[in-house]
Amino acid sequence: MTDAADITVLLRRWSDGDNAARDQVFQIVYPQLRRIAGQRAAGQQVGATTLVHEAYLKMFGSGGAAYQDRNHFFAVAATAMRQIVLDQLRYFATAKRKGQQADVTLEGMVASIDWTPERVTSFEQGILALAQRDAEALKVFECKFFAGYGTKETADALDLSVRSVERHWTESRRFLAGFVDPQ
Repeated sequence: MTDAADITVLLRRWSDGDNAARDQVFQIVYPQLRRIAGQRAAGQQVGATTLVHEAYLKMFGSGGAAYQDRNHFFAVAATAMRQIVLDQLRYFATAKRKGQQADVTLEGMVASIDWTPERVTSFEQGILALAQRDAEALKVFECKFFAGYGTKETADALDLSVRSVERHWTESRRFLAGFVDPQ
């Protein structure tokens, strides 16, 4: 069982209380989650494996699941990874402010920003503002930025067209940039 329909069947069985189905889901999706996390791991000490396991605890640790299908599952995984990465940014900013050497190094765009506690708070406020302004754009941002999905993967996960994903991606980055690096 590895295709989307099989995962959806397992998710429904898990939702009905079948813990063996939960374990099968995790075995099937683990390699993909690990690949995604590897693209977005928050740092050397918090690598892909840790990020996937933290996401697992967030998603699987609360008992039963109510995932509609494979795409919904991966969209929720992106949200969980977002929350974990934001926690790591918060840690990084706090350690830096206290003059400590933080164990977390961030890559790409995140690495180029001087993460102060105020900037992390502003970024979180931007995410909340984006959620109120355009929830679909937020989901696209979560999938692409925090989970490292490509455009096609994001479109599949959110049941959107590739063009919609591209539009939301551009809009969300532009919107959030004002919160991360206010003029």
